[in-house]
Parts: sequence; structure tokens; C-alpha cells
Amino acid sequence: MIYSPSQTKTYLTCSTARMLNQEGWTSRVVGIRDWIAWVGQGVHAGLAHKYGWKSEDAKAVVSAGYTAFQAEYEHAIKSGRIIPNTFYVSEAKAHIERCLEYAMKNDILPAGFEVERTEQTLGDYNCILDVVGKRNGKPTFIDWKIKNKLRLDYLDQELEKYRYDWKEARHYPWALSEVTGQRVEDYSVVMFILQPFKVVQRTYEVNWKMVERWAQGCMGPKLTGELDGLWDTMTYEEPWQSNMCHPAMGFPCEYLDACWTYDLDREKMKHGGLIQVERLRNQTLATSQETEQGGAI
Repeated sequence: MIYSPSQTKTYLTCSTARMLNQEGWTSRVVGIRDWIAWVGQGVHAGLAHKYGWKSEDAKAVVSAGYTAFQAEYEHAIKSGRIIPNTFYVSEAKAHIERCLEYAMKNDILPAGFEVERTEQTLGDYNCILDVVGKRNGKPTFIDWKIKNKLRLDYLDQELEKYRYDWKEARHYPWALSEVTGQRVEDYSVVMFILQPFKVVQRTYEVNWKMVERWAQGCMGPKLTGELDGLWDTMTYEEPWQSNMCHPAMGFPCEYLDACWTYDLDREKMKHGGLIQVERLRNQTLATSQETEQGGAI
């Protein structure tokens, strides 16, 4: 079993959080995390329309972004979640419009990047790549990033972390190389910062010695399943709790109350501040390109 980067990273932080996430638990009240995620969905959908359909129609691209955001918003309401008065729909749509209009007026692709597909599902490897293409005849990919706020003096530090990230630096290059039969030598991140508005990009070389060690750790030392790797452990191990419930920096765990207040009692969780919601498969991300069948993030 190959798990997605998001599932694996959550497991490495806390397997109980991963279990609750897989069961669909989330806060009953929509919050800033949802707002940022839905804005990101909108920007992703608009970019998929632009590059997947090779559209030069700015109105259609922005409309695709609005549609994706609205689908998430309406799904939350239908699922019984509460939308607070402080949830600014018009502000969210303004951010989506600004990002997509910028992409329509400016070349945001890394130098030499040739787009082949958008929202490319690699089913056997449990991941979706935002943009797959080629540079110098070799496979490569782009990962779109949406940041709500970022002090520009921290920009280099923020971009540098993607040189080592589980998803971009390891899982994605490995998966795309396995599918294409060619080693991915580099990849790019294009980041939209909402406040203050800025669009930046950086291209990274793949460290294949690190990728190979990572693959051994995930799949087992012999890559045959004879010896347990991390993904086998995720399948069979009983859930455990971490000490990252309320880190010194960043958001507290969204399941803080589930563990500390309700002791993982699902009935108490239902009557408290949590709700089970089925994930929305965002159909607006479909493109004219065929994708491989199988699971996805």
C-alpha cells in the first residue's frame, strides 16, 4: 500500500489525527483553514482551466475558480457545517480573481517548462501533480502553492523548505519517474502570496540519493515488501498520539478537543464541536487531458 504525502505526513505527526481525518472529522464551524483551502481550490481550478484547456479567456478562467470555491462553500452548508459571519466570501473571490488575472497577464511558468497535463493523477502512487510537463526533453512538474500571509523577509526561508519536503522533494519525483520511466531531475514551486500580494517561483534539483533512502524507508529496505516499511506500519499499527497537540508556533491540532475533551468518543464528538463530512471530489479540476485511473490525495 502506498499512502499519499498528506496522509503520511499527518501520520508522522500523529496517527490519531490521521485516523480522524480519514474518518472525515472536522470542526463544525468553518474557520480560517477552510477559507485558505477553498481559496486555494479556486486558484488551482482556474489554473487547471488555463493550462489544461490552454484557455486565453480570462473570464472563463476566473469563473472556473469561482465555481470551485462555491462548490466547497455549498458542500459545507449541505453537510451541516456552520459558516460564521466573519467568513468573507467576497474577499475570498477577490483573492481568486487577483491570482488568476495575474496568471493570465504574466508568464508564471518556470523557464523552459512545457505543459503536458494538469491535475495529473498517478493512481498507483496515490498522488495528484498540479502540472506535469517537460524541460529539456525530461519529465518535470510544478506544484502551485497558496499562502494567505507571509512577511517577505521570510520568503527565502519559506521557499527553501520545498527543497526537502516530503511531497515535492521525494514522493512526487519518485512517482513521476516510476510512471514515465525517466528520472525527474528537477521540479518547480510557484507560490501565490495573498497578503501582501506577490507571485514567486523557484526550481529545485532532485536529490536522488535522498529519494532512494526515502523509498527504502517507506516501502521496506528491499523494496519488495519482505521487510516492513513505513507504509506497512501505517496499515497495521494501532493509532498513537503525539505531543504536537498545541505547538508553540502555528495552529493547534484541529482534533485537540476530540482527544482532550471527548476522549475520542464519537458520540460526544458529534454533540460537541466536531462533525463528520464526506470529502468533495472537485470536478472543476478535471481537464481535457486523460488521467490514469486510481486513488488520489
